[in-house]
Amino acid sequence: MMCDKRKAVLYCRVGPGKREAAGGLQLQREFLRKIARQRGLSVAGEVLACETGSTLQRPGWATALRAIQMAQAGVLLVTSGTRISRNTVELLQALRQLNAQGVEVQMTAPMQEQAMQLWTHFLCAGGG
Repeated sequence: MMCDKRKAVLYCRVGPGKREAAGGLQLQREFLRKIARQRGLSVAGEVLACETGSTLQRPGWATALRAIQMAQAGVLLVTSGTRISRNTVELLQALRQLNAQGVEVQMTAPMQEQAMQLWTHFLCAGGG
């Protein structure tokens, strides 16, 4: 798949118990839109999901993966890794899968961004 590193899909998620606080999804969305503009990324898609983060087997995550593929986006923009998964093993599997497709995961928190760069280096080097 050809990925355009100037195109991003925004992925926002809150847990199902937070349904009444759906404003959290809108806050994530607006924040990620702002970050995308600051980073010079065009928003090729947005996914707003109210579902558990304990597994990757969920409709919102599948929608995000399809949106990346359909838009040929090279970036997945999230506020934190926990938006992708709260399960560390599944998070690493998702990162590996996206990396293999040429998709870069960008997070908005500076410390998480540094951790992501280390993990990406580790995954690309074949460790794990």
